[in-house]
Amino acid sequence: MPKPTPGRIVLVLVHPDSNNGRDELPTIVTGVNDDGTCNGIGQPDTAGQTGVDLRGITVVADRKAALAELGRHTKDLVPVRNTEEGEKPYKPVDAAPWVRVGFWPPRDEPAGTDGSKAPPAKKTAAKKAPAKTAAPAAA
Repeated sequence: MPKPTPGRIVLVLVHPDSNNGRDELPTIVTGVNDDGTCNGIGQPDTAGQTGVDLRGITVVADRKAALAELGRHTKDLVPVRNTEEGEKPYKPVDAAPWVRVGFWPPRDEPAGTDGSKAPPAKKTAAKKAPAKTAAPAAA
């Protein structure tokens, strides 16, 4: 998995109420901390809203891993919801205001562009170009 470096973009999970109904906030990494987390400026998709300062973002491989990481923190939310009385259980994004988790945007690029080993190139037989014939001389 790539490591966060300044200038790269990660998608940070946020509560949809804070981002125009979307739970992914494109964020430009501005620095990397000693513990491997990073800091960044989130770019909200809301007219008139300025960048959001985000600190201590844990970056994981993909959205599924990010939701799993957030899900580990839903038990820490207070007040505890009583599902037996009809209250809906917390969703992973409910922990997003307190736990910053980001992931790499999906890419549709050929293998090797993300630093992974590209598959070996296929060998193809070279095709001979047809021989050019001289044009007849004008009389």
